[in-house]
Amino acid sequence: MGRKGWIIAAVGIVLIVGSIIALMSLTGQARYRNMQGPVGVIKGPLPQNGFLGVGFATPHATGPAKIAEVIVGTGAAEAGLREGDEIVLINGVADPSAAVVQRMTVTTKPGDMFPFRIRRDGQEQDVSVRLISFQRMLELGEAERRNRQSSPQSATGPTTTQMQTTMPAAAAP
Repeated sequence: MGRKGWIIAAVGIVLIVGSIIALMSLTGQARYRNMQGPVGVIKGPLPQNGFLGVGFATPHATGPAKIAEVIVGTGAAEAGLREGDEIVLINGVADPSAAVVQRMTVTTKPGDMFPFRIRRDGQEQDVSVRLISFQRMLELGEAERRNRQSSPQSATGPTTTQMQTTMPAAAAP
């Protein structure tokens, strides 16, 4: 690369870095911070199906659906679900992935009871969760996020749990 090529590359880098700095200044994001909470784009009307109110450790991976977070105030919390529980059987499907669990909620509605089997500490047990609406899940998630921000624990460092809503991508299992 000749002298002219190096100059063009340097100018490009300066423009990119300058744009990033300007964007961070304008948005108030001038320091590194982990993003937390439900993040998504919804096109069209709000989903009308029921939601468990849990976050999965690996929402897009295959393998067992392992619960990473339970939103306080949801049917999942009332049913006693906890972080680390694995969903091992749902609607006749053994060891479903998080995506399978999400697709199974497509035909439900808020208020429905959603039965499945979990594994906790090597023991299996049947549970039934009353599903909540998408709007209620957002409200509870926001309240929980505000509570975490105001608690002294949040000052010690970022949390690593990332909330994944149970919004299915397709209706087929």
